Amino acid sequence: MLPCAYNEATLTSRYKRVSDWAYFFGVTPALALLPKKLGYALMRWQGRHIARANRIHREDTSRNVSLVLDDEQWSVLAKTQVTDKLFEVMAADDLETFYFPFWNENKIERYYSFEGLEHIDRVRRLRRGALMFTGHFGSVSSSLVALSLRGYTLNHLSRDSWKDASLHAAFRAHARFKLAWMKKKTGREVLFIDAGQGTSSPLSSALGVVEAYRLLSQNEIVSMAVDVPAQKAKDTVKVDFLGRPCLFSTGLINLAHQTKSPVIPYFAVRDTNEMWRQKVVVQEPITMSGDVRVDLQKCVDRLADMIREHPEQWYNWHSLSRFWADSGTANESAA
Repeated sequence: MLPCAYNEATLTSRYKRVSDWAYFFGVTPALALLPKKLGYALMRWQGRHIARANRIHREDTSRNVSLVLDDEQWSVLAKTQVTDKLFEVMAADDLETFYFPFWNENKIERYYSFEGLEHIDRVRRLRRGALMFTGHFGSVSSSLVALSLRGYTLNHLSRDSWKDASLHAAFRAHARFKLAWMKKKTGREVLFIDAGQGTSSPLSSALGVVEAYRLLSQNEIVSMAVDVPAQKAKDTVKVDFLGRPCLFSTGLINLAHQTKSPVIPYFAVRDTNEMWRQKVVVQEPITMSGDVRVDLQKCVDRLADMIREHPEQWYNWHSLSRFWADSGTANESAA
């Protein structure tokens, strides 16, 4: 998961009574020095503590999980476990930052397996680049590192920013540390589009799109998250998502239509038992129709399917209402 400026997607506070500096630069790196099974087991306990310390975040997450997941398939206990595991997944992502220095081409498969890489190989033979999308799901940061070490370097566009002064200083410092190691391992910087305080910046957005064009024209891979809250997007359209009309950004689809680059979904799924193990799932490319709403719906459906299959992996449960079309928080495009 990339460092994120809006609290709805990633908790920007870990502890309450103890400084977050102790969490990010004391407890977490110390656990990374332990044998990985023990380190991740103790980090699972940290996730439970974070859930207790952030009661409102947990309650909002639990409420939305209960609202969406089918009662016939998910018991009350199972839904509660989804919420608990989500906080454990968040904590594991924090821990993973301190494993980046030890990852290399020979060791990465101890932590990651890969499924569907042939889809990337096939579309790149078309020489139009590859436009890959994911969600705030699993661990985006470590999957970018893992894919790069496997020979697939992604140039990630993000509207999330660690520079927001409202974020805890320890959180921002941890984000800088993570981004520095990502650059060392992938050779690329994350391409941030500074969304400011709830509005997109036309200049920075334009520069980000221009850079994406350049990379795709050179047959490189560009990736981004599809589940950006409508409040942080310039243009949105209404699609169905998790059983309700929602507003999603058209940025991914606009870029795909303009560049003619193939669109490929990918997701990182963490094993909730052996939490140091993850799998990157690369899915078949989206068959594009040329219609913005239709094509965005296809992409959102892929994300929704993964959320229903692995609900404990999606970080945006807390902010689900920000996607709802009837929330009155964003303007819908005429597209």
